[in-house]
Amino acid sequence: MRSLNEARAIKNLPALPPEQGDTFRIPVNIAVIGPDGNPNTGGAPTPSATPAEADAEAARHAARRCLDDAAARMVRRIGGDARRAARDPARFLDWLEEAPRRHRDAIAAALSPALGAVEALPPMDAARRGRAIAAALLRRVMDELLELSGRATPARLAAEVDEAMTILERNAATLCEEVRDECDDAV
Repeated sequence: MRSLNEARAIKNLPALPPEQGDTFRIPVNIAVIGPDGNPNTGGAPTPSATPAEADAEAARHAARRCLDDAAARMVRRIGGDARRAARDPARFLDWLEEAPRRHRDAIAAALSPALGAVEALPPMDAARRGRAIAAALLRRVMDELLELSGRATPARLAAEVDEAMTILERNAATLCEEVRDECDDAV
């Protein structure tokens, strides 16, 4: 390690005043990333975890991100379908009735593996939980769209559905978490 003045001397540059050039510095833009994905920027050291505990925590964090991603993809899937259906206001209520059957299995299949990892469930229990959460998620989205269809004019339905789905898509991870909590409370 060299002081600033030692490094400047190697490059034949003039020395800085001693209070600046004779000090040693370390880069502060490098930090250890914790299992939560955030940098440990100093302060009290993080409690030591065994390698197995650190691996388990990292796996839970990764599974949680996978669950959030799957929820976002599934809400976007519903959103695309809802936007297409809203182009024909006369058939939109029919679509609302049919959509849960069309999407439930795909949503359950997308959520179940990540749910199993996040909640440490065996595959059969994860699949059952995935189906329950898919049904509850669909119910929440369909209720929102049904309420919206009752107040929107036919001319405004497509725009209103687009706006509502944009909000739901943006908040898909939170929506999934709320639905998971509702399913927990129902048990």
